Amino acid sequence: MPNSPNFLRRLHFILAGFLLLALCQFLLGQGASATVVVPLDLSELTKRAEHIVIGSCDKTVSSWDQERKRIFTDITLDIETCLKGSNCPRRLTIRQWGGRVDDIIMKVEGNPRFNSGERVLVFLEMFSAPYYRVIGLSQGKFHLMSREEVWYARRETNGLKFLEFDGRNYHVGRQDRPEEEVELNYLLEAIKSYLPER
Repeated sequence: MPNSPNFLRRLHFILAGFLLLALCQFLLGQGASATVVVPLDLSELTKRAEHIVIGSCDKTVSSWDQERKRIFTDITLDIETCLKGSNCPRRLTIRQWGGRVDDIIMKVEGNPRFNSGERVLVFLEMFSAPYYRVIGLSQGKFHLMSREEVWYARRETNGLKFLEFDGRNYHVGRQDRPEEEVELNYLLEAIKSYLPER
């Protein structure tokens, strides 16, 4: 049963194994080619999110942490619409590990990519106040684009591999699932259908 203690222990063991494998590849200099994640559908993203917002990326800034061991990137969003969350700010900052400082690059496979001026829909949870993070790495970010006065949304899940269950066993699925565009209005209606009734 999916909610039984044995099931959860087995899932944690499998995930720990994948993380150990990725760490070994990194230490051996081969580099991890992808990050293994549990797939999150729209209902799960909506349930987990503290804030679901539409906004525009104002700027991205990469810096060293205090120990100068890791690089992080801060992405500032100007908020246009808040679909979920109380006291939704007009401006917020997403923080994620990875980025470039001078000639040093720290890459985290599967991180969402943000470009200045880009319009996005993101599912956010608290990282470390006042910073947020995108849920499920790039699974929780939709790039928004307009064609002939109609807005569309698309996820870009490059760098992710998905843990899949075939009815008997878990295995790592193929990388970079192709993501189809969907009309933004349709996506918004689907999100609203998963929001708790007020």
